[in-house]
Amino acid sequence: MTTGTAAETAAQLEAELDKYPDEQGEILFEAARAWRQAGDDDRAVALLTQAVALGGEEGGNARVELAEVLV
Repeated sequence: MTTGTAAETAAQLEAELDKYPDEQGEILFEAARAWRQAGDDDRAVALLTQAVALGGEEGGNARVELAEVLV
């Protein structure tokens, strides 16, 4: 049950990771949310795990989102 628009958005966000290294945590978080909306929780978990590893505010937000996905 993949929504094309959400999956496309997530893929576009991931493509921007190298362009904006200072915003990787935020991009990973937003891409993960889009993958969840598209129905790909496994990809969302992978991206959230990366965001958590980066730390900072985005890492904290990603930790909360990751807990929601896993529950």
